[in-house]
Amino acid sequence: MNPATTAFDGLLPVTAVVVEATPPMWEAGLWPEEQAHVERAVAKRVREFTAGRNCARQALESLGIPPCAIPVGQSREPVFPPGVSGTITHTSNYCAAAVIRIGEVLSIGIDAGSNVALATGLLRKIAGNEECAMLEVLGAASQATHWDMLLFCIKEAFYKAYFQLHAQFLDFHEANVVIEPSTSSFVVRVTQSEVEYFRERTFPGAFGCRDRLLVAAVALCR
Repeated sequence: MNPATTAFDGLLPVTAVVVEATPPMWEAGLWPEEQAHVERAVAKRVREFTAGRNCARQALESLGIPPCAIPVGQSREPVFPPGVSGTITHTSNYCAAAVIRIGEVLSIGIDAGSNVALATGLLRKIAGNEECAMLEVLGAASQATHWDMLLFCIKEAFYKAYFQLHAQFLDFHEANVVIEPSTSSFVVRVTQSEVEYFRERTFPGAFGCRDRLLVAAVALCR
């Protein structure tokens, strides 16, 4: 595990490596195969893409994998080397990547977001009635965390892990989340899926908050 302290410490299996972007990692370091994907992108997108690839490459090196390009797949997902599950997140001035060798853990997903309320009208697009009711209870108990944003991060983290196994995206309403604040944990239940692995099961994850940053992580195991 990466010895450096990150916002995701303790949220993933100990064999995972997480790297957060340092200031230089936002500015340069793309490989030609990667650069081609952002030739016409706006500056903000280029910075985020650059930081994500640099974080992922450094994380892979910590697993003993030689430096390599991390291209973009058909669904715009990062393509990691065979035998590795990898995931990238970025928001505002924060970026991180996590990788793990596939074994008992089949895939991982991480996501981060600023601890602020979701944009008006977005909640109903990502949450069902049960989840909205849960958020009301959580908000009444503690206003320090914007639970709606955390829910969004949880679903994004889960969907990243899900996509690596199924190569399809879930709709926000095709997964139901239950948050347990006392243990900084949650469970996800997929309500619709063509994949037997995801039927009739719940999948645990963990979340945290650091410096007004909300983070969520999921590891899908055999």
